[in-house]
Amino acid sequence: MSTMQRDAGSQTSLSLPDILWQSSNEDWNKGGYYGAVAAAAAYCGFKQAPSPIRGTWAHGWIPSNRPKLHPILHLGARTRPDDFHWVARKDEEDFLKSRGYSNTTAIGLPLVYLPSIEIQRLPSSLLVMPVHSVDNNTHSWDFDEYAETIDSIRSGFSEIVVCIHPSCWKKGYWVDAFRKRNFTVIVGASPNDRNALKRMQTLMSRFEYMTTNGFGSHIAYAAYFGAKPSIFGHLATYRTEEFKKDFVYAYHPDLIEPVRAFISEGHLRRSFPQLFCHPLEGCANVEWARYELGATCKATPAKLRALFGWDLRTRLIRSIEKKTPGRVRHWARIRVYPSYPKYSGCVRYRL
Repeated sequence: MSTMQRDAGSQTSLSLPDILWQSSNEDWNKGGYYGAVAAAAAYCGFKQAPSPIRGTWAHGWIPSNRPKLHPILHLGARTRPDDFHWVARKDEEDFLKSRGYSNTTAIGLPLVYLPSIEIQRLPSSLLVMPVHSVDNNTHSWDFDEYAETIDSIRSGFSEIVVCIHPSCWKKGYWVDAFRKRNFTVIVGASPNDRNALKRMQTLMSRFEYMTTNGFGSHIAYAAYFGAKPSIFGHLATYRTEEFKKDFVYAYHPDLIEPVRAFISEGHLRRSFPQLFCHPLEGCANVEWARYELGATCKATPAKLRALFGWDLRTRLIRSIEKKTPGRVRHWARIRVYPSYPKYSGCVRYRL
């Protein structure tokens, strides 16, 4: 169960758009994490991306007021410094460049490239999005305690829907705790789902409020789409050993404790005091989210095509290269595309 789908175990009077139930999975390298490449391709005027983007496009929110520790936390992947990197904001671009990632450009996160939609927001509705696991990690969160906390405030809302990340769903996290209290539970979008960003946009545009029990990109996402976010109830905590199987921290164990500190309740309260409130007291803050997610750095379609290697010139070069012997290719790149990087006889990326 890797995409949002109807939950036969509960009922809701809230009519959720069909996009939430339409499955569209594909190799993430073609669609990008959560359909990022598909969203960019549509923005650039393509029915589908001409090719995978060159470089790495960050997909997670790193708050602007959080200390910057290591490039991998901003990119979400291990890369070579001489690759191309696309991040949300200028402060992230400056940080990565200061660490030797010279081909870094701030263009905003993928979801800022979605076209706006018209959807009716249900007054007093609440979307609950608990913190989530990843496939190779386990956690000892108290699922019943959080579900009981939400149950204690349900009378104040016209509708409550709980959205569970696919990784948590597969492990049984949160699902039973909310189901046995008769909440509507839906499965969140998968990283290899081409429609994932559209699903997030539709869901977060449908509810007036969004609440969670810890840090995550869904906080800024919800605010960006006009929902009123909050952090409420007993926060989920993380143990050191829970990080050790994550590929990022397997290579950088020295980052575990600083990251644990940044997502602790104390740090979150100091950094985002406005978020700690009853969900009904949550406030809309679209402009804050626009800045955090890099909407002010959003590239034009023409610029994005050039950055991602989707412009006509680069596409012609690719077409020629497919028909050209390997030794001639490097010469052709230099002659036809003078700005193509060349050093030590090696190319920076493979077309």
